[in-house]
Amino acid sequence: MISHLFRRPRFLSLLIALGLTATNSFAAFSFARGQLTFTGTARVESDSNIFSNDSDTSDTVWNYSPAANFSRAAGLTNMDLEFGYDIQRFSTNSTEDSEDPYFNLNLAYNPSPKTQVSANAIIRRTSRCLLYTSDA
Repeated sequence: MISHLFRRPRFLSLLIALGLTATNSFAAFSFARGQLTFTGTARVESDSNIFSNDSDTSDTVWNYSPAANFSRAAGLTNMDLEFGYDIQRFSTNSTEDSEDPYFNLNLAYNPSPKTQVSANAIIRRTSRCLLYTSDA
């Protein structure tokens, strides 16, 4: 029912004009002596040149980033684990649509107020192409 509204150019223009481009949702639960949190960020953008070249191809880009985060503090150690997706949908150029998963892990050991040892691991897939320039 609501999805048909997003296909109407006037409604989409109104959303962009009002600056209604970012929202967050939040849900948290206790799990395995830690905190399990679900978040999501949604954004709508109008891009006048999606390929960053002379073609000037414009489109409306819908972004959504759902994620789950687990945090646990146990004595002198802390753990933060996050898994999510960065999802992009183009209204006209659907060949540019992407879904990129990511995984973040942060482990910290705090033996004293002045000492902290931490390790981070980040795994992220990126579908967006790098910008290539030509001297020709």
